[in-house]
Formats: sequence, C-alpha cells, structure tokens
Amino acid sequence: MGLIPLNRTQLWLRTLQMVPYAAAMHHRIYTVCLLIGFLPFLVGFHPAHEVPTGQGENPAHRPSVSVMEPRAESVMTGPDVWTVVPDWGQSPELSIGNTHGGVLIDHDGRVLYNTDTDRSILIHDADGAFVESLAGRFSGIHGMQLRIEEGIPYLYAAHLPGKQIVKLRMDGTHVWTIGVPMESGKYADDSNAYNPTAVAVAPDGRIFVADGYGRNWIHVFGPDLRYMKSFGGRGNG
Repeated sequence: MGLIPLNRTQLWLRTLQMVPYAAAMHHRIYTVCLLIGFLPFLVGFHPAHEVPTGQGENPAHRPSVSVMEPRAESVMTGPDVWTVVPDWGQSPELSIGNTHGGVLIDHDGRVLYNTDTDRSILIHDADGAFVESLAGRFSGIHGMQLRIEEGIPYLYAAHLPGKQIVKLRMDGTHVWTIGVPMESGKYADDSNAYNPTAVAVAPDGRIFVADGYGRNWIHVFGPDLRYMKSFGGRGNG
C-alpha cells in the first residue's frame, strides 16, 4: 500500500489525537517508576549489616551476610566523566581522621584537604601518594580557597575552632588572621556564637565569610581586612 500524503491540518489533528495516548503512557511509566522506587520500603528494606532476625531465632544459625566491596562508578557532568577511585590516598601508615569537605588542587596537580588531626592540611600527589602536611597549628579547618596573587599562591581558610579566618602561604606560613567581626553588632551578646565554616575571595579582593555553624550571617571584609557589611542571617521558617 502506498503512503497517503497529509496536509498540515491533517498532521496537526493526528498530533492532537496522539496527546491523550502519550499522556496515558507517561502516567503509566511514572506510576511504574514510583512502584519500583518504593518497593524496597513496601516489603521492608534493611541494609546488609542490619538484616533483622526472626523472633526466637538462634543467632548461631543465622546465615552469613557477605559485604560487597565498593566499586568504581562513573558520573558524567557535561563533557566530563568523573570516576570514584576506592581507597585513594589511604595507607595503613596515614591517619586521616575527620574531614570537612575542603578539597583543593594546586597548579602542580597536588590535592589538598583539611582534617581535624594535628596535621591539619594534608597534601597528596595526583596518584594519591602522601606528600606532606602543613599548618598544624590550625587543626580543624573547614572551607578553603586557593588564590593566586601576583603570581604567588595563597590559602584562605575558615578555622572553626579558632573562630577565625586565616591566610597561609603554601608552606603553611601564617600571613594574617580575621577574628570575630564584633563591628557587625551580630555577636555583642555572645562572641562564642560566631562559628565560621567557609570563606571566598572575590576578584576585587573582598573577603566573604560564612558563619555557617553560628548565626548564619555572611560577613564582608575589604582587601585591607576592614569590616564592610553583613547580610543573610536566620530566616523565619
């Protein structure tokens, strides 16, 4: 059978006729996806290490549960593909301790991250081998930023335990400190309420500090370290 050409009006009508069918199919697919997503909760989901035992069951007769090793998974973000590398940077001789998500990569490809140990900032090469640590006196740093100034790299860091922002050279040498912004008037009743967790430096040199664990203000300082203003704060929700 030959194909019968359709004019624009006929094509438009055919398209309208397909809309209810497409909507119904979309609803069915959406319903199936919801059922699949909630199925583990409907039947009773338990992690492998929390398998419930039957009432009166003898633990000695309980079947063993094998723990699967973590596997590398890839995540795509636009043209880039990121792959998880299990045990990267870890070794029996290196105690990393608690970390706070501050991770930087310098111009040599080295990876820097902060910890709560007396090593403070740990540095690894691109393959994960431990290189060195620095700024041991500032253990407990949270957010960090690497900034090049007149060809020289510096670290800006939010030091939560010290309630301060510090600027460091790449060898850990201390340059300056910004303490509690009492000029803001936000901590007149209690200076201990200030708990900075993040710092960012604008292209013009202004320094933005987030009181993430305190009263949720963002404080702005000039390149000369003088207090400028504050914004944000806690909402009413």
